[in-house]
Amino acid sequence: NQTILINGPDADTAAPIISRVRAENITAQSAVLRWHTNEPARARLFFTDALGKQVSITDDALRREHSLRLVNLQPDTPYNITISSEDELGNSRSIEGVRFTTSRAPDPVPQHDVFDLGFQSRYMPENPAAQPPVLELEFAGTSGDALGQSFTVSGFWNGTDSMLVRFAPPAQGEWRWQSRSDLADLDGLQGFFLCSGTLPEEHISRRGFVRENPQAPYSFMHDDGTPFFLLGDTQWSFSTSAITWPDEFQAYVAARARQGFNYVHGVVYQTFPEGNDRNEGGQTFFNNDPDSLNPAFWAAFDRRVEWLNRRGLVAGLMLAWASDGWQDFRTREQVERYIRYVAARYAAYNVIWILAGEIEEAEIPGGYANAASVLRQADPYGHPLTTHTILSSADSPENRAWQSVIYQQTGETSLIGRDRIYSRPVINSEFGYEGNIPPDAVRKRAWEIVMRGGFFVFGNKKTYHYQAEMTPENLDSPGALFMQYLGDFWKGSDDLRPRWWSFSRFDSLGPGRFTAGIPGEEEVIYLDDPAPLILSVADSIPLARITWFDTRTGERRREERYPANGSLVLTPPDSGWAAWVNFRDDVPPEFGEVFLDMIDGFTVRARWTTSEPARSFVRFGRDSTCTNAVASDSVYTTEHAVLLQGLEQGSSYHLCLSVVDFAGNRSEKKLMFRTIISDSAAWFFRDVRVDSITASSALFLWKTPVPMSSAIALGTDSTDLQTVLSSEVLKTEHSFRIDNLADSTRFFFRLSGVDSAGVASASSPGQFRTLFDRTPPELSSVSVQPVSPDSVLMVFSSSEQASSRLFFREVSEVQDRELAIDNLVREHRYFLDDIRSKTRYRYVITLRDKRGNEFTSEPAYFSTDSLASQPFSLVLQAETMPERTRGTAAENNSSWYFGSEGSLAAPVAIPANGLHRVTVRAKGQNADPDGWPVLQLTLDGAVVQHIPVSSNSYQDITMLVRLRAGESEFRLKNLPRGRNSRYGEVWIDWMKIESLDAAPVPVAPLVFDVTVLEEPGSQASVRWQTNVPTWTQLRYSLSSHKTETVTDDSLAFVHEIRLTGLLADTLYTLQVTAVDSLGYSTDQQTVLRTASLTTAVPGDGLPQSFRVSRNFPNPFNAGTRIRVDLPEAGELEIAIFDTAGRQVAVLHSGTVAPGRLEYTWPARGATLSRYSSGIYFLKVFYQNDTLREIVTRRLVLLK
Repeated sequence: NQTILINGPDADTAAPIISRVRAENITAQSAVLRWHTNEPARARLFFTDALGKQVSITDDALRREHSLRLVNLQPDTPYNITISSEDELGNSRSIEGVRFTTSRAPDPVPQHDVFDLGFQSRYMPENPAAQPPVLELEFAGTSGDALGQSFTVSGFWNGTDSMLVRFAPPAQGEWRWQSRSDLADLDGLQGFFLCSGTLPEEHISRRGFVRENPQAPYSFMHDDGTPFFLLGDTQWSFSTSAITWPDEFQAYVAARARQGFNYVHGVVYQTFPEGNDRNEGGQTFFNNDPDSLNPAFWAAFDRRVEWLNRRGLVAGLMLAWASDGWQDFRTREQVERYIRYVAARYAAYNVIWILAGEIEEAEIPGGYANAASVLRQADPYGHPLTTHTILSSADSPENRAWQSVIYQQTGETSLIGRDRIYSRPVINSEFGYEGNIPPDAVRKRAWEIVMRGGFFVFGNKKTYHYQAEMTPENLDSPGALFMQYLGDFWKGSDDLRPRWWSFSRFDSLGPGRFTAGIPGEEEVIYLDDPAPLILSVADSIPLARITWFDTRTGERRREERYPANGSLVLTPPDSGWAAWVNFRDDVPPEFGEVFLDMIDGFTVRARWTTSEPARSFVRFGRDSTCTNAVASDSVYTTEHAVLLQGLEQGSSYHLCLSVVDFAGNRSEKKLMFRTIISDSAAWFFRDVRVDSITASSALFLWKTPVPMSSAIALGTDSTDLQTVLSSEVLKTEHSFRIDNLADSTRFFFRLSGVDSAGVASASSPGQFRTLFDRTPPELSSVSVQPVSPDSVLMVFSSSEQASSRLFFREVSEVQDRELAIDNLVREHRYFLDDIRSKTRYRYVITLRDKRGNEFTSEPAYFSTDSLASQPFSLVLQAETMPERTRGTAAENNSSWYFGSEGSLAAPVAIPANGLHRVTVRAKGQNADPDGWPVLQLTLDGAVVQHIPVSSNSYQDITMLVRLRAGESEFRLKNLPRGRNSRYGEVWIDWMKIESLDAAPVPVAPLVFDVTVLEEPGSQASVRWQTNVPTWTQLRYSLSSHKTETVTDDSLAFVHEIRLTGLLADTLYTLQVTAVDSLGYSTDQQTVLRTASLTTAVPGDGLPQSFRVSRNFPNPFNAGTRIRVDLPEAGELEIAIFDTAGRQVAVLHSGTVAPGRLEYTWPARGATLSRYSSGIYFLKVFYQNDTLREIVTRRLVLLK
């Protein structure tokens, strides 16, 4: 091909036509301008930078598709670009006014938090899973502690045209990044972010990643040097729907975090059993093909890993089982690609890599050594690496070479000492599951592992795999509590734990007797038997402080002993006790809880206790140096108090406490508090009391000097309080009763409210403990019914969930027969087989609740002669209706027909008491829009069933009814439907009544006519019906919030529950659960979208004046609503600012019509996770031709 230049009248003088101009991949510092020309042309653009300098960018290549990259831009800045294209003959065309605004600088990221950067590309390959694009970001620290540090982090495909890069900044300061990619539109991008602040105290990454301790190679530590005592648990299926998200998974994690576990290992990809390769996002790989990765699975697993870290647990990620996962990878390239993907996605979290499960069972393409090398190169942070094994991962020299941690699977605890020769942490990952071995054997083995210098991973047979049952009983099993006590001993506060990471000696003194410690400084003794132990000590040691610890209950006992003749005799209180013997006289006093009493806005009283008499030194200040000295007390006491005066209202302060005991040992404690506002425009709390505390409820009372709304937030974690009750009524005396609390539990609470001026604040956290439940369950509604000639059914109820035992025998016998229901239930059903006719039986019932409170009934009796029954069956057919049948239902051929209000009655003689099956064959005509027709079945005037007829062809509708012997009248009645009370059409072929000759097949209640009645913004009513009287429960949730539950304990056909405090314009998932009197249950789900963010007042209901209502709730932790009344159309801007004056959110900006508007913060689909607790300001600006208003409100966010 050759270009021919033509001069003269036919020469090309037309300029290129420019089209499809767009700005893409806009970041805070870069952007890409793209456009198309109708012929090959050169490209050029011009703009003025922030310093007023003219900038020009040129591409001299002749092409039709043009792409020019702008870099070194300023964040949150508008740019006005001129673009130009010139063809080969010099014809050119320019377009001015191409505008875009760079992204604002990202919000500061806490140190060690996960920072996600998302990108979209137009050049994504056809199958990014099999042909992953290259995207690397070079992060470089440019200020603060980050200065001089750099990391190269790989991105990963996140679905469709999306790429994601995850980075965990290890140091505070500014970080700048630049991209390298084989995707043209993602190459050369740049940006920055600021790392400042720290993660919450309970977050596992607050002190950095967990890694091997180079100074103590057998142990672990955080990046900041804090020792990490690994206390692990097993949940192999934590990536899949075997553990449902969020209910089961979050309940499991909450229990393990509460028990002190800090590590959970599980499998990322597994194929055993069949179907256990997926979660709520679908399969890990479509059809288990490594070339067909499913990003939705991984996005769902992200939530689980993030949740583990947030609640204080390291995630042990086993990449796959050797024989049930890795076998799907056919090539070395597939293995390496998968490893790089997992590392790119999860290396920014606090994890330990486990390359394979039971590695000896199968090889992988390329070998495990190569796989480990790829993982090491792909992990920019150097997380610990090991592999799961059949016995010990150190047994293979080839595999041992690449491991930084040794994993074991053995009940032989002595192997810990054998593997410590490799100078690495040793973890026994499976030493025996509770349920396979007794809980006490679990306890003994765990203590032996630790006393030999290793760590362990616990497991419970009922919670560790795909068949897990995450019930409170299983999660708080005896074995789990034993592990909690072990963790309390080894992981206690700095003053209460041994310095295990410095232990240099681990000795076995015989079966069940161990010692470990630092000779001459401290020793830990574990004794399985109560025999005394003589410990040799140096003559120079004058005193030994001994803390005895019961490994079965967690009880501590302290004593001081003086060694004699170079020995110390230790006599345990009983078997299974440990002792921490401290020869150093440097044990500092322990702090009790610190209480801050807000006297007024200028004065705070600090109160605390110490474990031993000590002097106190107190300082406070506006920063962490606490420059203002308050007092020093020369009196040695265990109860301390000081008054802080001269403070500023509504301000934050640091408080530094220091105590010193007789020996000069010092303890320090730092905390922060905020003073209240106590002038005439604000309020504070007085006479706060928690009264009438029971095992399940408490009454909260308080007063305020001015009328205000009220709310109470409650939780078992002082850093995670959730609003449970609130009232917008303004008053000065407040009270709330909270029910359904867990017994014997410490709760934290915070009171809050808003006065008439819109000023909001909150109290300091308070606490109380519910009583231990010592009330036995009550027995009621005992009935005995015949099932067959030689069996009966006994049914009874308990006032609370309880297990039960039934002891029964013939009166003439001596030995009782025993039946048991071990599950905790309210409705108890026993089938008594091998019963003799015409015989009198004696029975006793015992009930036992979850706390062990037991009720035993007085002996009672039943006789089988009064229960004897013969099989009974009666069919009522339309064409052979009994002569005594009467009613208003008209006959239609061979069927009963209900076309309007009508009923049909028939007398029936029932020969014996008991459960009967009632079957109705019917069809109906949908009474649209009011729904299918419903028949009502009454027995002697009492309603027993509602029968929805939901098919236009005949169907059998079955129900269980408890009937009494004798003649009864059955009546069927057509019920009106819908708001217009219209009747559907029904045809009934026959009705059958029959006694049960065997255990009844469960018939679940039907839930129908679920109706959601939406109300403006924050509330809704949910109404539904059931075919039999039921107790019901309504659960509702949205993805970013916890599930709420509302229960209706009354037996009824029609139920209605009103929901308040909802977020506007938000999609909620609703689940209705109905339980009938026989204990059968059913669930039905629906959705609710609350009213829109903006709701105008129709017609002549327009507001008469401009008004901004106070936001509600305030304080808040999930979201808050703002209402604005506009009498006329105008310009409206609503924005949120922090206390530094920085704009953090814009709720609206633009022209609006008149009406009553409602907005929420955060907006629909967003969360408050990136905002910290504190005070924010709402600013509302409104103007039209005649009015200009600015209103500011104070918002209080509490997390």
